Amino acid sequence: MRQRESGLDRKTLANYRGVLRSIAQRPVMEDYLVKDPSLRIAGRLGRRDGEIRKVDFLSGEELNRTLSAAERVCPRFFPVFVALAATGVRIGEGLALQPGDLDQTSLKVLVVREVGRGGKISSPKNGEGRAVAVPEAVMALLVKQAQIVQAEAAVRGTEARWLFPGDINGRPLTESPVREALWRALAAAGVRRIHPHILRHTYATLAIRAGVDILTVSRQLGHKDISTTINTYCHAVPGTGRAAADVIGEILARPVQVDATPAQVAAAKSVISR
Repeated sequence: MRQRESGLDRKTLANYRGVLRSIAQRPVMEDYLVKDPSLRIAGRLGRRDGEIRKVDFLSGEELNRTLSAAERVCPRFFPVFVALAATGVRIGEGLALQPGDLDQTSLKVLVVREVGRGGKISSPKNGEGRAVAVPEAVMALLVKQAQIVQAEAAVRGTEARWLFPGDINGRPLTESPVREALWRALAAAGVRRIHPHILRHTYATLAIRAGVDILTVSRQLGHKDISTTINTYCHAVPGTGRAAADVIGEILARPVQVDATPAQVAAAKSVISR
Protein backbone atom coordinates (compact mmCIF):
# COMPACT_ATOMS: atom_id res chain seq x y z
CA MET A 1 0.00 0.00 0.00
CA ARG A 2 2.81 2.44 0.90
CA GLN A 3 4.54 1.79 -2.42
CA ARG A 4 1.29 2.39 -4.30
CA GLU A 5 0.69 5.66 -2.45
CA SER A 6 4.22 6.84 -3.24
CA GLY A 7 3.19 7.43 -6.86
CA LEU A 8 5.03 4.57 -8.57
CA ASP A 9 3.64 3.65 -11.97
CA ARG A 10 1.71 0.45 -12.62
CA LYS A 11 4.59 -1.22 -14.50
CA THR A 12 6.98 -0.77 -11.57
CA LEU A 13 4.38 -2.03 -9.12
CA ALA A 14 3.74 -5.05 -11.33
CA ASN A 15 7.48 -5.79 -11.34
CA TYR A 16 7.53 -5.60 -7.54
CA ARG A 17 4.65 -8.04 -7.33
CA GLY A 18 6.40 -10.40 -9.75
CA VAL A 19 9.56 -10.39 -7.63
CA LEU A 20 7.57 -11.11 -4.45
CA ARG A 21 5.81 -14.01 -6.14
CA SER A 22 9.13 -15.44 -7.31
CA ILE A 23 10.54 -15.22 -3.77
CA ALA A 24 7.47 -16.87 -2.25
CA GLN A 25 7.27 -19.68 -4.80
CA ARG A 26 10.03 -21.84 -3.31
CA PRO A 27 8.78 -21.73 0.34
CA VAL A 28 5.32 -22.71 -0.85
CA MET A 29 6.70 -25.62 -2.90
CA GLU A 30 8.77 -26.79 0.09
CA ASP A 31 5.74 -26.52 2.41
CA TYR A 32 7.32 -23.83 4.57
CA LEU A 33 4.42 -21.58 3.61
CA VAL A 34 0.83 -22.70 3.27
CA LYS A 35 -0.09 -19.93 0.84
CA ASP A 36 1.76 -17.38 -1.27
CA PRO A 37 1.30 -14.06 0.61
CA SER A 38 1.80 -12.07 -2.60
CA LEU A 39 -1.56 -13.35 -3.81
CA ARG A 40 -3.13 -10.85 -1.43
CA ILE A 41 -1.87 -8.08 -3.73
CA ALA A 42 -4.91 -7.96 -5.97
CA GLY A 43 -6.93 -5.46 -7.92
CA ARG A 44 -5.70 -2.75 -10.25
CA LEU A 45 -2.12 -1.75 -9.57
CA GLY A 46 -1.47 1.94 -9.06
CA ARG A 47 -4.96 2.65 -7.78
CA ARG A 48 -6.74 1.89 -4.54
CA ASP A 49 -9.71 -0.42 -4.59
CA GLY A 50 -12.87 1.64 -5.04
CA GLU A 51 -10.94 4.71 -6.15
CA ILE A 52 -12.78 6.68 -8.82
CA ARG A 53 -11.03 6.47 -12.14
CA LYS A 54 -10.08 9.79 -13.70
CA VAL A 55 -10.57 9.65 -17.45
CA ASP A 56 -8.76 11.99 -19.80
CA PHE A 57 -10.37 13.02 -23.07
CA LEU A 58 -10.25 15.69 -25.75
CA SER A 59 -12.90 18.33 -26.13
CA GLY A 60 -14.76 18.45 -29.42
CA GLU A 61 -12.73 21.50 -30.46
CA GLU A 62 -9.43 19.82 -29.55
CA LEU A 63 -10.43 16.70 -31.47
CA ASN A 64 -11.27 18.69 -34.60
CA ARG A 65 -7.98 20.58 -34.43
CA THR A 66 -6.04 17.35 -33.98
CA LEU A 67 -7.72 15.62 -36.92
CA SER A 68 -7.21 18.65 -39.16
CA ALA A 69 -3.53 18.72 -38.22
CA ALA A 70 -3.20 14.99 -38.80
CA GLU A 71 -4.56 15.35 -42.31
CA ARG A 72 -1.75 17.85 -43.00
CA VAL A 73 1.27 16.44 -41.17
CA CYS A 74 0.65 12.67 -41.24
CA PRO A 75 -2.05 11.94 -43.88
CA ARG A 76 -1.30 8.23 -43.87
CA PHE A 77 -2.55 8.01 -40.28
CA PHE A 78 -5.50 10.37 -40.66
CA PRO A 79 -8.02 7.56 -41.45
CA VAL A 80 -6.76 5.63 -38.42
CA PHE A 81 -7.40 8.53 -36.05
CA VAL A 82 -10.82 9.19 -37.56
CA ALA A 83 -11.78 5.51 -37.20
CA LEU A 84 -10.71 5.41 -33.54
CA ALA A 85 -12.39 8.70 -32.61
CA ALA A 86 -15.62 7.99 -34.49
CA THR A 87 -16.20 4.44 -33.26
CA GLY A 88 -14.62 4.17 -29.82
CA VAL A 89 -12.93 0.87 -30.66
CA ARG A 90 -9.73 -0.06 -28.90
CA ILE A 91 -6.60 0.81 -30.85
CA GLY A 92 -5.75 -2.86 -31.37
CA GLU A 93 -9.24 -3.50 -32.71
CA GLY A 94 -9.04 -0.57 -35.09
CA LEU A 95 -5.65 -1.58 -36.47
CA ALA A 96 -6.92 -5.14 -37.06
CA LEU A 97 -9.73 -4.05 -39.37
CA GLN A 98 -9.82 -5.57 -42.83
CA PRO A 99 -11.54 -4.22 -45.97
CA GLY A 100 -14.13 -6.98 -45.69
CA ASP A 101 -15.13 -5.73 -42.23
CA LEU A 102 -16.82 -2.66 -43.72
CA ASP A 103 -20.59 -3.04 -44.06
CA GLN A 104 -21.56 -0.07 -46.23
CA THR A 105 -25.25 -0.99 -46.33
CA SER A 106 -25.80 -0.85 -42.58
CA LEU A 107 -23.02 1.71 -41.95
CA LYS A 108 -21.32 -0.64 -39.52
CA VAL A 109 -17.83 -1.98 -38.99
CA LEU A 110 -17.31 -5.55 -37.81
CA VAL A 111 -14.85 -5.82 -34.94
CA VAL A 112 -13.74 -9.45 -34.71
CA ARG A 113 -9.99 -9.31 -33.95
CA GLU A 114 -7.27 -7.10 -32.51
CA VAL A 115 -3.57 -6.48 -32.95
CA GLY A 116 -1.55 -6.99 -29.79
CA ARG A 117 2.08 -6.54 -28.89
CA GLY A 118 4.51 -7.62 -31.54
CA GLY A 119 1.72 -7.62 -34.12
CA LYS A 120 0.06 -10.72 -32.67
CA ILE A 121 -3.51 -11.16 -33.88
CA SER A 122 -6.09 -12.35 -31.36
CA SER A 123 -9.76 -12.06 -30.46
CA PRO A 124 -11.12 -8.78 -29.04
CA LYS A 125 -10.52 -8.12 -25.35
CA ASN A 126 -13.84 -9.51 -24.15
CA GLY A 127 -13.55 -12.51 -26.47
CA GLU A 128 -16.57 -11.53 -28.56
CA GLY A 129 -16.98 -9.74 -31.87
CA ARG A 130 -19.43 -6.90 -32.40
CA ALA A 131 -20.80 -4.58 -35.06
CA VAL A 132 -20.00 -0.92 -34.45
CA ALA A 133 -22.06 1.86 -36.03
CA VAL A 134 -20.15 4.62 -37.86
CA PRO A 135 -21.24 7.96 -39.35
CA GLU A 136 -21.87 7.97 -43.09
CA ALA A 137 -18.96 10.34 -43.77
CA VAL A 138 -16.61 8.10 -41.79
CA MET A 139 -17.76 5.03 -43.71
CA ALA A 140 -17.03 6.88 -46.96
CA LEU A 141 -13.52 7.66 -45.71
CA LEU A 142 -12.89 4.03 -44.69
CA VAL A 143 -14.20 2.73 -48.03
CA LYS A 144 -11.82 5.11 -49.81
CA GLN A 145 -9.01 3.81 -47.61
CA ALA A 146 -9.93 0.24 -48.56
CA GLN A 147 -9.88 1.13 -52.24
CA ILE A 148 -6.44 2.69 -51.90
CA VAL A 149 -4.86 -0.30 -50.14
CA GLN A 150 -6.52 -2.69 -52.59
CA ALA A 151 -5.14 -0.73 -55.55
CA GLU A 152 -1.65 -0.67 -54.00
CA ALA A 153 -1.83 -4.41 -53.36
CA ALA A 154 -2.92 -5.06 -56.96
CA VAL A 155 0.16 -3.21 -58.23
CA ARG A 156 2.34 -5.48 -56.09
CA GLY A 157 0.42 -8.53 -57.22
CA THR A 158 -0.78 -9.29 -53.70
CA GLU A 159 -4.06 -9.12 -51.80
CA ALA A 160 -4.97 -6.27 -49.45
CA ARG A 161 -5.47 -8.02 -46.14
CA TRP A 162 -5.47 -5.05 -43.75
CA LEU A 163 -7.33 -1.77 -43.90
CA PHE A 164 -4.30 -0.10 -42.29
CA PRO A 165 -1.27 -2.07 -43.51
CA GLY A 166 2.07 -1.72 -41.78
CA ASP A 167 5.55 -1.36 -43.20
CA ILE A 168 6.09 -5.13 -43.16
CA ASN A 169 4.27 -6.89 -45.97
CA GLY A 170 1.30 -8.88 -44.76
CA ARG A 171 1.22 -7.21 -41.36
CA PRO A 172 -1.07 -4.45 -40.05
CA LEU A 173 0.03 -1.22 -38.43
CA THR A 174 1.08 -1.53 -34.81
CA GLU A 175 0.52 0.87 -31.94
CA SER A 176 4.00 2.43 -31.83
CA PRO A 177 3.98 4.26 -35.19
CA VAL A 178 0.35 5.30 -34.63
CA ARG A 179 1.25 6.78 -31.26
CA GLU A 180 4.21 8.71 -32.70
CA ALA A 181 2.09 10.03 -35.58
CA LEU A 182 -0.61 11.15 -33.14
CA TRP A 183 1.97 13.04 -31.12
CA ARG A 184 3.08 14.88 -34.28
CA ALA A 185 -0.52 15.81 -35.04
CA LEU A 186 -1.13 16.95 -31.46
CA ALA A 187 2.00 19.13 -31.52
CA ALA A 188 0.93 20.69 -34.81
CA ALA A 189 -2.55 21.33 -33.38
CA GLY A 190 -1.23 22.82 -30.14
CA VAL A 191 -2.94 20.13 -28.09
CA ARG A 192 -1.36 18.33 -25.12
CA ARG A 193 0.24 14.94 -25.75
CA ILE A 194 -2.08 11.99 -25.16
CA HIS A 195 -2.04 8.25 -25.75
CA PRO A 196 -4.12 6.97 -28.71
CA HIS A 197 -6.39 5.18 -26.21
CA ILE A 198 -7.65 8.61 -25.15
CA LEU A 199 -9.46 8.80 -28.49
CA ARG A 200 -11.64 5.97 -27.19
CA HIS A 201 -12.37 7.93 -24.02
CA THR A 202 -13.06 10.99 -26.15
CA TYR A 203 -15.62 9.11 -28.23
CA ALA A 204 -17.46 7.80 -25.18
CA THR A 205 -17.41 11.10 -23.29
CA LEU A 206 -18.61 13.22 -26.22
CA ALA A 207 -21.28 10.67 -27.17
CA ILE A 208 -22.73 10.52 -23.65
CA ARG A 209 -22.62 14.29 -23.28
CA ALA A 210 -24.50 14.56 -26.58
CA GLY A 211 -27.31 12.43 -25.16
CA VAL A 212 -26.46 8.95 -26.45
CA ASP A 213 -27.66 6.44 -23.85
CA ILE A 214 -25.01 4.60 -21.88
CA LEU A 215 -26.19 1.14 -22.99
CA THR A 216 -25.58 2.05 -26.64
CA VAL A 217 -22.16 3.49 -25.82
CA SER A 218 -21.32 0.38 -23.80
CA ARG A 219 -22.15 -1.86 -26.75
CA GLN A 220 -20.10 0.28 -29.11
CA LEU A 221 -17.11 0.11 -26.77
CA GLY A 222 -17.44 -3.64 -26.37
CA HIS A 223 -17.69 -3.61 -22.59
CA LYS A 224 -18.78 -6.95 -21.22
CA ASP A 225 -20.62 -5.30 -18.35
CA ILE A 226 -22.43 -1.96 -18.55
CA SER A 227 -21.22 -1.19 -15.03
CA THR A 228 -17.75 -0.73 -16.52
CA THR A 229 -19.11 1.97 -18.81
CA ILE A 230 -21.05 3.64 -16.02
CA ASN A 231 -18.11 3.65 -13.60
CA THR A 232 -15.66 4.89 -16.22
CA TYR A 233 -17.77 7.61 -17.83
CA CYS A 234 -20.07 8.81 -15.05
CA HIS A 235 -18.36 12.19 -15.41
CA ALA A 236 -19.89 12.57 -18.87
CA VAL A 237 -23.54 12.20 -17.86
CA PRO A 238 -24.86 15.76 -18.11
CA GLY A 239 -26.62 17.31 -15.13
CA THR A 240 -27.86 14.10 -13.53
CA GLY A 241 -27.53 15.43 -10.01
CA ARG A 242 -29.28 18.71 -10.84
CA ALA A 243 -32.05 16.87 -12.71
CA ALA A 244 -32.67 14.55 -9.77
CA ALA A 245 -32.77 17.48 -7.35
CA ASP A 246 -35.25 19.35 -9.56
CA VAL A 247 -37.56 16.33 -9.79
CA ILE A 248 -37.56 15.85 -6.03
CA GLY A 249 -38.10 19.58 -5.56
CA GLU A 250 -41.18 19.48 -7.78
CA ILE A 251 -42.59 16.55 -5.84
CA LEU A 252 -42.05 18.23 -2.48
CA ALA A 253 -43.65 21.45 -3.75
CA ARG A 254 -46.92 19.72 -4.60
CA PRO A 255 -49.77 20.11 -2.07
CA VAL A 256 -50.44 16.90 -0.19
CA GLN A 257 -53.95 15.55 -0.71
CA VAL A 258 -55.24 13.57 2.27
CA ASP A 259 -58.55 11.72 2.31
CA ALA A 260 -59.31 11.85 6.04
CA THR A 261 -62.09 9.93 7.75
CA PRO A 262 -64.79 11.84 9.72
CA ALA A 263 -63.20 10.68 12.97
CA GLN A 264 -59.78 12.01 11.89
CA VAL A 265 -61.35 15.36 10.87
CA ALA A 266 -63.09 15.64 14.26
CA ALA A 267 -59.89 14.84 16.09
CA ALA A 268 -57.98 17.44 14.09
CA LYS A 269 -60.65 20.09 14.83
CA SER A 270 -60.49 19.34 18.55
CA VAL A 271 -56.72 19.79 18.51
CA ILE A 272 -57.00 23.09 16.66
CA SER A 273 -59.70 24.43 19.08
CA ARG A 274 -57.56 23.79 22.16
